[in-house]
Amino acid sequence: MKTRLLLLMLWPVAATAKIIAIEQRPTNEPPGIAAIHGEPQQPDESLLWNLLHQQQFDELERQIAQLTVRYPNWRVPAELQRPTPTAPRTPRRKKPQVSACNRLPQRWQHAETALRQSERTTAVAEYRSIVTHCNDDAVQATLQKAAFLLDDAEFDQLLDDAVLRLSFDDWTHFKRLQQKSAYQRRTDIDADLQRNFVADWGGTIDDKQDGDTAIVIAWRYFELRDFQQARDWFERVMQWNPQSRDARLGWLLTLEQLGQADAVLTMATDDAELRTIQARAAISKGWVALDEQDWTKLEQMTGLAESLQAAANDLAELKAWSAFHREDYATSARYFDSLYQTSPDARFAEGYVLSQSRADRDTLTARAHSDQAALADAYGRHEARLLYQRKQFLAAYARAPELFPQLHNIDATSVDIAGYGRYRSGEDGLGRLDMARLPVATFSTIFDKVNQIRFSVSRVSLDTAGSSLCSNALGVQAGFFNECQASHPAWQPYDKLDNAVEFDLLYRRDGWFSPHLRIGTTPVGGVFDPRLTFDAGFLQQTHSGNWGLAVYSQSVRQSLLSYAGIHDPYQHIPSPSIRAEFARLGIAESWIDESGWGNVLRSGVRAFGSVMLSDRWQAHLGTEVMRFDGRHVKTNLGVAASASVGYDFRLPGFDFFSLGPFVLYEHYQHNSNFFTLGHGGYFSPNHYINPGVALNFLTDEGKDWLVRGRIGVGAQIIDEQNAPWFPRLAPSLGEFSAGSQTTPGFDTEFKGVWLVTPNIQVGGGVSLRHASGFEDYAGGMFVRYSFDERKGSFSTDFPDAMFNTMHFY
Repeated sequence: MKTRLLLLMLWPVAATAKIIAIEQRPTNEPPGIAAIHGEPQQPDESLLWNLLHQQQFDELERQIAQLTVRYPNWRVPAELQRPTPTAPRTPRRKKPQVSACNRLPQRWQHAETALRQSERTTAVAEYRSIVTHCNDDAVQATLQKAAFLLDDAEFDQLLDDAVLRLSFDDWTHFKRLQQKSAYQRRTDIDADLQRNFVADWGGTIDDKQDGDTAIVIAWRYFELRDFQQARDWFERVMQWNPQSRDARLGWLLTLEQLGQADAVLTMATDDAELRTIQARAAISKGWVALDEQDWTKLEQMTGLAESLQAAANDLAELKAWSAFHREDYATSARYFDSLYQTSPDARFAEGYVLSQSRADRDTLTARAHSDQAALADAYGRHEARLLYQRKQFLAAYARAPELFPQLHNIDATSVDIAGYGRYRSGEDGLGRLDMARLPVATFSTIFDKVNQIRFSVSRVSLDTAGSSLCSNALGVQAGFFNECQASHPAWQPYDKLDNAVEFDLLYRRDGWFSPHLRIGTTPVGGVFDPRLTFDAGFLQQTHSGNWGLAVYSQSVRQSLLSYAGIHDPYQHIPSPSIRAEFARLGIAESWIDESGWGNVLRSGVRAFGSVMLSDRWQAHLGTEVMRFDGRHVKTNLGVAASASVGYDFRLPGFDFFSLGPFVLYEHYQHNSNFFTLGHGGYFSPNHYINPGVALNFLTDEGKDWLVRGRIGVGAQIIDEQNAPWFPRLAPSLGEFSAGSQTTPGFDTEFKGVWLVTPNIQVGGGVSLRHASGFEDYAGGMFVRYSFDERKGSFSTDFPDAMFNTMHFY
C-alpha cells in the first residue's frame, strides 16, 4: 500500500479530464507496449525510493543499472548508492510457475463477463490472480486490458500487485494508459479538458497513427460542437484507415452540421446509414434551391434524395413547399394532408392550412371545424395572423391572444378630446372656407371582443371671411345684373356659422367579414334643420386582398354653401332689372323662401378593393356612382374611379413603405361650382384627371409610437363646362363660361400617435393639398384615455376626424 501511495503522490496524473460516452475496448490480442510520451531528461526516482524503503535492494540495483544506461547525465543520489550495509536483503521473489496461467483468454473473458454483470469484486480478483501468479508477458497483457475496464482505484490496486514485475518504463506506460482509459470512459469532458488532453497526447497519437484514440477525440469534439476540430480528427483517421466506417460516419455528420452539403455528397458509399446522411444533404440543398427558386436544381436534388432513399416525410415536405412556391396550391395541400394524416403535428398542419387556404378556403374551413387537434389550432393561428395583417386587430386578438401580446387591451373602453382646423382657399364670401371642430368628444367601447361602438359630438364653426355687397356671383346677383346699391339696410350677408353641432354614431365589427354602419347629421344650428347622414357597408377579406361595398349619404364639406347652406343676402334688395326680368320669365318675387339654399348631400354607392400582385406589389381599385342633392339646388350626378399600384420596399421599422403610380378620375353631369341660386358650391368638373406618383408609409404596429404618411405629386387636368347662372329658376337667362387647365398638384399628410403611459395616448397630424390657385390645409391633435392599460399603438387608433371628416366626402 505504501508503494501505491508513493507512486500516486509523485505521478503527475493528467487524468482530471472529463469523460464522454464513447468507450474504447481492447481487442482480444494485447497490443505491443511502447513509450507513448516524450522522453524526459531525468528518470522518475519515486519507484527507486519506494524499493529502498521496502529494502528490495536487488531490484533497486537492477533498476539503477537500467536507468544509468538510459539516462547517462543522471547522477544517482548518494543515499541510493550506499544503502545500509547491515540491512538484510529481501530475497528476490521467485517467478510464478507458468502452469498456473493456462487458459488466459478464458480467464480474461470470465473477468469481462463479471464486469458486465456488475460483479466487479470477482473481476478484480481474477485479474489480481493473473498478475501475481503468471509470467511477465501475461502480467503486461492483463494490465493492458484491465486499464480500459477497471476504474482508477481498481487499476491502482492491480498495479500495486504487479509493481515488482514491471520495469520503470512499463510502470510509466501503464499509468499513462490509465490516464488515456479514464479520458475514454468519462462522460463530462469540457472544452478545457479536451484541449489539455489533445495537447498532451496529440503528438503521440499522430506519430503512432493511433486511430482508436483519435476517433474518440473526434467524437468528443463533435459532442462539444467544435465541428471544425471534429472534422480534422475524423479526416486524420480516414487518412490512416480509409475504410473506417466510424470515421466516415462522423465525417459526414460533421459536414452536415457545418452545412457543407456539397462535400457530404462527394463520398461514394453503399452503406445504408451513410446514404441516409447524404439523402438529408440532398434534401438540404433542395431547400436552398427552393429559397433561390432554382427549379432545375430543385428537381435534381429531389431526384437525388429519392435515389438515396430519403425519409418519406422529408421528401414529401420538400415537394409540398415546392408546389406551394410554384402556386400549385392544390398539389401542395394534398402533400401536406398526407403528411398530416401520417404524423398529425403542428408543422404539417400549418403547411396544410396555408396551402388549402389558397386552393379552397371553404374546404379548409369545413375541415378545420371538424378537426379538434393540431389542424384546428393551426387554422386558428393562421386566421389570426391574416386578420392582424389586414388590420383587423380586435378579431386577431380574440382569435389568438398568445400570438400578439402587444394587442393586450386593444379592446379597452376609451374617451377622446380633440380639436381640428382647416383652411380652404377661395374667393372671400364664396369658396373660401375656414373650418374648426373644437372640441370633439368621443366615447368608444367594445363588446363581445370584436364589436365596436363609437359615439362623438363636435362643435363646428365655419367662416368664409366675409362677403361683399354687390358681389356678382352670389345669390341672385350675376354678371347679367349690374344695378345694385352701394349700401342698403336690408343687406343680410350670411358668411359664417358659429356653434353648430354634429353627431356621429359608428358600429363596426372586426373580422374576415367586417360590416359597418355610421349614422350622423349635418350641422345642427345652421340655416336648415339637420339632415340625416349615413354610411353602411362591409369589407370582405380574401386570400389575396379584400373588397368592399358601401351605400352612403354624407355632407359635402367644400364650402359654407355646400356644407350647411346660406341665406341670399340680396333677397330683400333686388334691383329693378332683376324684378323686371324675373317677371318677364314668369318667376314670382318669392323665388326663394327665407330658408336659403345649399346644404348638399353626396349620396351613392362605392365599391373598392385591393389585391396582392406579388410578395411586394399591391394594387388598389375603386369606383363610385353618386348623386348630389341640396336644398333648392339643382340635382347633379357623378362618377369617379381610382387605381393605384404600390411597391413595398419592406424597410426595417416600417409596416409598409410603398411607392407607386396612381390615377384618379371624376366626371359630373353639371358644373355646380358656383354660388348663385340653384348652384351647390362644390367642385364638379366635366372631367378631372389626376395622374401621379405617391409614397405611402406606416411605421411598425404595436410600438409606443406610430407614424403614418403620404406624399403625392402629379398633374391635375381639369375641364369645366359652362353653367347657367340660375340652373333652377332661369336656365336660359345667362351662363358662366367653360374653362380648362392643367396644373401640377401636390398633396401630403402626416399623422402620429404616441402611447405616453399605458392609459394615455396623444396624437396629431397635418395635411396639405396644393395646386395652381388652390390650397387646402388641415391639422389637429387629440388626447385619449383608455380605461385599461395598453401595450402599444396601432393604425386603428387614428380618429376619423384626422382627416376624413375634415375634407369633403
